Amino acid sequence: MLSALKEVTQCLIVVEPSPHGCQLYEKFAKIWREAMRSIGRFEEYQPLEYWVKVLELAGLKICSTKNVSWQHPVPFKVLETIIRSSIQEWRSLDVDYQHINVMLNFLNNAKYNVFKWSDLIVIVACKEK
Repeated sequence: MLSALKEVTQCLIVVEPSPHGCQLYEKFAKIWREAMRSIGRFEEYQPLEYWVKVLELAGLKICSTKNVSWQHPVPFKVLETIIRSSIQEWRSLDVDYQHINVMLNFLNNAKYNVFKWSDLIVIVACKEK
C-alpha cells in the first residue's frame, strides 16, 4: 500500500498511537488487547522503529519523526464513559465476563490515579528526489 501511495504523493504522514504511555494506559491497553484477542479481533500499535523501517522499505526517505505526549490527564468521568461504552460493546460481542470484570476492576482503581492516553508517533516520509 505504501509503495502505491508513493506513486501519487510527494510526502506521506503516518500518525499512530504508540504502544507505550503512562503505566495506567499500558495496563488499560493490555486488558483491551486481551479482550479483543479473545474474540478474534485485534489491532497492534507499533513503535516508531517499526514504522521507520516499513517506510524505508517502501522506498521513502524519513524527513522527520516526533513523539507527541499528552499534556493533560483524561478526566475520570471521560475515562469512565469510554470504558462503560466499551464494556457495553464487549457484551454485544460476547466477550467473556472475565475480561469485563478485569476492566471494571481497572476502572475502580483508575479513579485514584492519573490516566493519560498513549503518546502519538508522527512520521513524515518523502519520495527520494
